[in-house]
Amino acid sequence: SWLPHIRMPGYMALYRTTEEFATYSQKREGIWMEVGDRRVRPFRHWYRLEYQAVEPDAPDDVLSDLEREEQRIKVASFTPNVEWDARDDPFNPHRGWFASASLEYAFPALQAEAQFLKAQTSFSFYRPVRTGGLAVGLRLGAIQPLGEDTGEPENLQVPLGTRFFAGGRVSHRAFKTDMLGIPDQTLDEDGQPTGGNAMVLVNMELRRPIWGALSAAIFVDGGNVWASPSLVR
Repeated sequence: SWLPHIRMPGYMALYRTTEEFATYSQKREGIWMEVGDRRVRPFRHWYRLEYQAVEPDAPDDVLSDLEREEQRIKVASFTPNVEWDARDDPFNPHRGWFASASLEYAFPALQAEAQFLKAQTSFSFYRPVRTGGLAVGLRLGAIQPLGEDTGEPENLQVPLGTRFFAGGRVSHRAFKTDMLGIPDQTLDEDGQPTGGNAMVLVNMELRRPIWGALSAAIFVDGGNVWASPSLVR
C-alpha cells in the first residue's frame, strides 16, 4: 500500500518459517516493514525494518555465545538497500550490468540483544560474444560484531543465521552447498561449516547455446569464507 505523505510504496509482512541448511536448521518468525519501490529502473532504493525471533538447532560449538545462553534469540535490525539495474532482461540477461549494496544494523530494542553491522555488495556484468555470452560476477560481504567482546572468534560472536556461507551451484561450484571454508577457522574439526564474518566470491562463465533451451557453459569460480574481515587473504 502507498504510505501517506511519503511518495513511495510501503509493505509489511508477518512470517513464520522452518529453514533447513547443510549442517543446521532453524525456526524463524517475525515481522518486517519496507518502504521503497523495487520496480523502478535503473536506480532503486528501499529501507527495511525487521524484528524476528530465531531458534537454531545446531551443535553448541557453532552457536554464538548469545544463542548458547538463550535458545530463542531476538534480532531487531534496520537495512537500507540500493540497486542499479542496467540489464536487458532481469531473468535471462545477455548484456548490461547489475550492482547492489546493503547495510544491516542490528541493535538492542524490545528485548533484542544481537548487535552487529553487516555489509553486502555485488556486481555482475553480461556481454554477448561470438560463441554465446559472457557473465562475470563479484560478491563481497563483511560482518562486524558490536556487542561485548566474548573472547571468541568474531564469527562466533554473531548469530549463526547471520553469518556467510558459500559453496553450491549458485555460489562456488567446486564445493557442496555451504561447504566452502577454511579448516579451524570457518570449518570445524570434522570439516563442517560454522559460517564466517567475511566472504569474497568471483564467478566467470562463458555460455554457448547448443539447441533450443539447451546450452553449455565453461566456468571458473573462486573465493572463500573467513572468520573475520581482518583474516581475508
